[in-house]
This record gives sequence, C-alpha cells and structure tokens, in this order.
Amino acid sequence: ASQKYAGAQSNLGALLNKKEEIEEAEKFYRMAADQGLAVAQFNLGALLLHEKGEIKEAEKFYRMAADQGLATAQNNLGALLLNKKEEIEEAEECFRMAADQGLAVAQSNLGALLHEKGKSKKQTNVIDLPFFKEIDWQQIISQHSLE
Repeated sequence: ASQKYAGAQSNLGALLNKKEEIEEAEKFYRMAADQGLAVAQFNLGALLLHEKGEIKEAEKFYRMAADQGLATAQNNLGALLLNKKEEIEEAEECFRMAADQGLAVAQSNLGALLHEKGKSKKQTNVIDLPFFKEIDWQQIISQHSLE
C-alpha cells in the first residue's frame, strides 16, 4: 500500500473497514480512489454515506465509479438520486445501466421505478417506497477485496 498500488490500498481499506477502523479505512480508500480505482471509489462512497452521513461526498464517489461502469455504484447512485425529485430520470438511467450488466437488485429497482412511474403521471418522491434497495455495501466490500 505504501508503494501507491491502488489495489493494495483498497484492500487495506476494506480490511480496516471490517475492523471498524473507519478513519483509517477512509484514508486508504481515498488513496486508491484518487488513483481512479472504481472499487475504491464505490467503497469510499458507501463508507461516507453509511458511516459519516456525507451524502454529497458519497454521491461524488459513487458517480466516479458509476462513470467507469461499476454496476454496484450505478445502482447505489440511482438509489441516492431518488431523494431528489428532479433526479428521477437520472436514477432510472443509473438503474438501467446496472440492470443491463445483470445486477439483479438494479433490475428490481428499475422495474419498481418504472411501475411507480406508470401508476402516476406526476413525479413523486419514490425513495419513500420500501422496495428500492441499495447494495449491501459490506457484502460488496468482501467481494471486491483481494483482487
């Protein structure tokens, strides 16, 4: 990790996160995210959202990873965007991109969103509906570690 190898930094961040050493995990995720590693950007976004409540920062890092095509980030960005009524169309696009990659939770979220849009001509704050799901980020961290 000290050699600026993004994969090692991200893996160390995941290990520290599992040990609930949040500040240290954030430091290593940031190092890897700053080098453009999509998985680290996703994990950093999840950490910022769920551990620190930093929604704007989380959105920034989810967006970076989503722009690189990481399906889990596209799904979580979509879920985050549902909080903003004016962002419903972008949320749909995010879910669609992740769903097209075969991510089941994104397929479910896309279907639910399209169903809700079909039920009502007016835009609603659909985040209040119980069926929109974020990826379990702890599970994803485990899956994306040690690559």
